[in-house]
Amino acid sequence: MTISSAGVPRRIKRLIPADRRARNLFSINIAGLLLSVAMSSNLPLVPLVIQRVSGGTTAEVTFWTGLSFGVTGLLGALIGPIWGRLADQHGHKVMVMRALFFIGLAQAAIAFASSPEQVVAIRVMMGLLGVFSVASIGAVTTSSRPQELGQAIGAFQAMSTLGGVFGPLAAGIIADTIGPSTAFLLASATIAIALLSVYLLYTDLPRSTGEGLRAEGSKKGVVQTSGLFRMSGGYPTTLLIAMAVLSLTQFSESGVNSLLSLILKELGAPESNLATIAGLSVSLILLAMALSALAVGRLSRRFSPATILTVALTISTLSTLGLLFSVVWWQVVVSKVLLGAMTGVISTLCYTIGAGSVAVGNRGTAAGYLASSSLMGGAAGPFVGGLVAGVSFQAVFGINLVLYSGATVVNLVRRRQTSVG
Repeated sequence: MTISSAGVPRRIKRLIPADRRARNLFSINIAGLLLSVAMSSNLPLVPLVIQRVSGGTTAEVTFWTGLSFGVTGLLGALIGPIWGRLADQHGHKVMVMRALFFIGLAQAAIAFASSPEQVVAIRVMMGLLGVFSVASIGAVTTSSRPQELGQAIGAFQAMSTLGGVFGPLAAGIIADTIGPSTAFLLASATIAIALLSVYLLYTDLPRSTGEGLRAEGSKKGVVQTSGLFRMSGGYPTTLLIAMAVLSLTQFSESGVNSLLSLILKELGAPESNLATIAGLSVSLILLAMALSALAVGRLSRRFSPATILTVALTISTLSTLGLLFSVVWWQVVVSKVLLGAMTGVISTLCYTIGAGSVAVGNRGTAAGYLASSSLMGGAAGPFVGGLVAGVSFQAVFGINLVLYSGATVVNLVRRRQTSVG
């Protein structure tokens, strides 16, 4: 079902694009924004729910909280390519709606959880059945024309990130006023609105209308994965390089972000305002990420995405070097905001280049692998960062510096191999 003009107020009709592709992207962006607001509220609320239902020590609460967040990302990363392939075979609309339904169901269920084991079990279900990032990126790439792919992904990334700027603050106010359980029910209702927007506005495009960029190892309109990761001559495909860069970027970003308040404290941030400084820093990082994703989407129509990616990786390397030599807390904030902006650029370009390098019939599968790489990096970053930080925070920065430097070199070599080939 799609929305019709009958009975729709004129003011609302003006907001809804008439073009089918534009309407699809509009609905996915709205869904991404609403889901981001709802899901970012989990960051402050899940620990509160676990504390309430467990009555355990701080160590026990942190254990169950870490497990509940980690298992969702890990399972989503493992199952993502399967959902992506099913989207290519059966359509993206049903996959987006499936993801939103189970995420909304999980939010409502957490409100009634009575033990930390139940919270973890609910988030296991969400990790297996609610992988929205895979479904949404696949829907965006298949609804975009080749020349508009970067701009479409950038707009979606921006909308999905902006919700994270305001979600935690709104959730905290609601939880303090009427309780965490009610906040989870409101999050579920918000996701229901996102589901409704996709149901009414999104239409799967016929395969015959698909337009693809130059595909590597695949035929247009045919779901096959045997050639997605190896080109003639033994070189890794563009998709594989994009997956690796996307994973390391999320690894580096999440690893430092999870330690940010501790890093700021060690470098002299006033303890009386530490929570405010850390919270404001995260909001600035997310805002920079959203704005840069939106900007690079437009910029990629004028310049080569591969060239912009090389510049962004170089700036990320230099910013990480700035982290390594920071001696006061505000220097960390400045470097992290710049890194956040580059993360928005790199993530958007990796999705654009990776998904755009395969035929339209394989884009859902490609989106699944890309989203899984992002989730895997995001899940591994805090774990490895926590272990390495036991040595020193500089060691964490040093690892990230090596990763960004290596990614910059690999990207340059890959561009040369592609131009020679």
